[in-house]
Amino acid sequence: TGVQTCALPICSALTVDHSTLTATPGSATLAANGGAMKLTTAAVAAGTALTGTASGAVTSTASTIAAGTNLALTAGTNLLLNAASAAIAGGNATLTATAGFFKVDKASSVTATNGAVSGQAGLAISVLRGSSITAGTDVSMVAGTSLQLDSMESGLASIVAQTGDVLLRAGNDVTVSRTGMVHTLDSDHAGTGDRLNFIRIQADTGGAADAGGGSILIEGTLLGQNVVIQGGSEADHIELRQMAL
Repeated sequence: TGVQTCALPICSALTVDHSTLTATPGSATLAANGGAMKLTTAAVAAGTALTGTASGAVTSTASTIAAGTNLALTAGTNLLLNAASAAIAGGNATLTATAGFFKVDKASSVTATNGAVSGQAGLAISVLRGSSITAGTDVSMVAGTSLQLDSMESGLASIVAQTGDVLLRAGNDVTVSRTGMVHTLDSDHAGTGDRLNFIRIQADTGGAADAGGGSILIEGTLLGQNVVIQGGSEADHIELRQMAL
């Protein structure tokens, strides 16, 4: 038929260790319906869509997960990309940690070459230690509790939207440390008229938030045509400290 589909439904946990799984030019589905999904020094690729789901945690260590079109990773608890892991989509990339944290750490990356990156977590979202999130269009990160960009003295922790907007929304606190960078490139601007892309940073948005208010600390770099920083309805604290705009 010219279309290949690789489906691995697993009743419990799923581990891919020092192995390669390729579906060319078709799609791939990985499912750990009764536990965690763990990729270690692995390469998983699909010519079209790639979907990975686990009722427990999804952990990628030194691994590459690549989809020719859309990529979706969903964890019942935590979702961790670690140790130079890469999640790559030709279209949109959607990453969800339903009841836990979503963390991109230790020089790992999420890239949606021609689409949007959407991250959602029941708890915190963190981009740490030289890691990056880059979208061809929009980036949206929505955390139930806190959201943090901090490279911890190791390069930059960055979020970049090539042609669209960046939304960083947290139920409680947002921190962009001095080694954090948020950038809307507006690469599709024709050179005339106003640049319309936005960086929106919102804290204390509800959900699992502290009812006493949230905080926004910006020490790093915000590079955008329009920047909006907002608290919620509680006694929020917004601090801009030696930041670059």
